[in-house]
Amino acid sequence: MVTFFAQASPECSPLSCNALAEKLPVNAHCLFDSFKEAKAALDAGEFNHSEPGPFRIFSVHSVDT
Repeated sequence: MVTFFAQASPECSPLSCNALAEKLPVNAHCLFDSFKEAKAALDAGEFNHSEPGPFRIFSVHSVDT
């Protein structure tokens, strides 16, 4: 989850910047394990009053080269 208050550029993740990772289930990289978990947390209002939105959900993958 990343904020886009300035519209075009990603800014920060409330999971780490606002210590929400201490109360939400994230992995060792401070990320949700799935899009479904991230969307559910957003829909449940877990990010309300953390950072100004809008929020965007990013997916992170590793690629073997």
